[in-house]
Order: sequence, then C-alpha cells, then structure tokens
Amino acid sequence: MDSFRIEQIEKAIHDDFDNNPNFLPYIQRHELEALMFSSRSCFELVIDDDGKLEQIDVIIKQYPNPEDINNHPDTAPSKRMQRIFKYDKTGDGELILNIIDINSILEKCPRFAEWISKIVLKLKK
Repeated sequence: MDSFRIEQIEKAIHDDFDNNPNFLPYIQRHELEALMFSSRSCFELVIDDDGKLEQIDVIIKQYPNPEDINNHPDTAPSKRMQRIFKYDKTGDGELILNIIDINSILEKCPRFAEWISKIVLKLKK
C-alpha cells in the first residue's frame, strides 16, 4: 500500500474519532518486521552464522528505508527472515525488538519517526 493511501486511511480514522487532537492514528505500511531491518546488531542475538548475517546486511543495504521492504507476499520482511534463519514471530520477534535501538528505527524509518515525533510533541504540551 502506498503512503498516500495510508495517509488517507489515517485521516479517515481520525475523522471518525471526531478529529480528537489526542488521537494520532498510525498504520504501519508493511509488517512490523520491516522496522527490524533498521539495524544488523539486533539480529546477532538470534543468528550465530556469519553467512546468514551477511544476507541480512544485503537486505539492509538494499533498503535504506526499511519501511519499503515488501514488494510481494513472498518477499515480506518476515518471509525473508524465515528463509534466512527460520524466524519465529513470537520468539525471535520479541528478542529482536527488545534489543533494537529505537534511535536506529527513528533514523531509518521516516513514517514511524514522524508518528513518534507527534506523540512526543503531545506529551510535551
């Protein structure tokens, strides 16, 4: 789904909530696993094979913005990980997300960073 359509849906959701200024809708463009490709270091806990880590590096280099990873159901981030190291969403996903540095995600994922920025601004008010 393209960013323009996502923004339209988010706006419609916001409208449905009477444009409540405290409600900040966010739709993840692709699956959550895309954000994990913001940093190689988070994969090192679940992958102990240099060849497999190099495959992760290739994906990271190919997609400077991890939010763009997903051009077909077979190439979704979780599918890529399953092919590389038998990724388990609930087990490995939790470990990876606990290790990844939020700043890495914010630096590489502009839509996600924009949403977090809005939340931070709301909290400062």
